[in-house]
Amino acid sequence: MCNGFILQGGDTIDNNNLELLKVFTNKNIPILGICLGMQEMGVFDNGKLIDVSGHLNDGLHEIIINKDSLLYKIIGFSKILVNSRHKSVIKNTNLFVSSISSDNQIESIENRDLNFYLGLQWHPENMYNDDINARKIFDYFIKVCNDCIDR
Repeated sequence: MCNGFILQGGDTIDNNNLELLKVFTNKNIPILGICLGMQEMGVFDNGKLIDVSGHLNDGLHEIIINKDSLLYKIIGFSKILVNSRHKSVIKNTNLFVSSISSDNQIESIENRDLNFYLGLQWHPENMYNDDINARKIFDYFIKVCNDCIDR
């Protein structure tokens, strides 16, 4: 009875979230992963989680968005500024990498076979009040979830 699900940030991968991903992907329920949530999505699709020290944790940094991605469709720009505060990154996932940082770390991932499956390394919830791109992401996610009610 869930029209969409947000996997939130945190410190440690939760195996319960990996089980939820199995259920939600099988039912094509929209999923938005934030920071650790994105990392769980990447691990779920055969990615490897590696620790990094101080990865761009000095405030905002620029990411480069693939123009053939859902993220680009939502935001409409190929470069945006995002915040960063994480200690791990995803490598070698089977998912579509939709954006990278200036040091070639994965910043967002997508499963383009599903209705909405978007993972973000950054924290748009912390930028919501001041950043139109953060609002666009949540607005789009909510729209997709509402559209699922009508299915």
